[in-house]
Amino acid sequence: MQIKTDLEIDIQSFFEKCKITTDNDVDVLILKTNNPALLSEQKSYEIKVWGKSILNWCLSAFENFDVTEIECNTTNDILSTIKPYLKNKKYTAVFYADTPLLQNKTFLNILDYVQAKSITICQLERGWIFETESVKNSTSLSNINQYPVAKEDFFCVFNQAQLSIASDILRKRILTKHLQNGVQILDVNSCFIDDDVVIEKNVIIYPNNTILNGTIINNNVVLKPNNILNNCVINKNVELCFCVAENCTIKKSPKPFSFLSKEQ
Repeated sequence: MQIKTDLEIDIQSFFEKCKITTDNDVDVLILKTNNPALLSEQKSYEIKVWGKSILNWCLSAFENFDVTEIECNTTNDILSTIKPYLKNKKYTAVFYADTPLLQNKTFLNILDYVQAKSITICQLERGWIFETESVKNSTSLSNINQYPVAKEDFFCVFNQAQLSIASDILRKRILTKHLQNGVQILDVNSCFIDDDVVIEKNVIIYPNNTILNGTIINNNVVLKPNNILNNCVINKNVELCFCVAENCTIKKSPKPFSFLSKEQ
């Protein structure tokens, strides 16, 4: 159980009282910096976690906003980095592609806070919100306000240990989404589901199931223990147990210990 600090309670109370409707007069800049400590042949923000790159996890927080992606060095000055990309919207939000835990609701709360307080420059745990006109001709930052909460959302992935922590948090968020949609998951600690997997209601998932790569599971499916499903469609009322299936549609319940790679 997480206990909120007094500051977090005050911020939550602020949002409940204001109930501001955030307008869309905001440009979002995503700074893509490569973190070599991840020791990957890919750029660090291209590494996939539960079916989605770290960058795309970050981008999912900005649905319905104009987003510009910027390749940059970690040593670049923030003002010199963003000035060529400033447009005419009232606010410019600057975030980093190494924060895959950022959520849309957090972003909207920050915007509401900045607008309600008429803040010119708001520094976040990992990022900024600028009033665009105020920084177009600035050479340095002054009168900086800091947004004090939502630290988990700004958790940075700089190395493999941090990637593992972020991966576990994202996995739990995915499972929570399916639980809230009426999927019965009997052991959340041994269930692994990619973000792009679709699972309809009235599905029961037993321990030790792995569901990957856009798999679609229809109503009344029962996944008994120890299945691995990769890019499959599971028709209604199918029951699977000890089944490994890839790139196929399963129309009826196969025998246990099945290995499937084409339509059944």
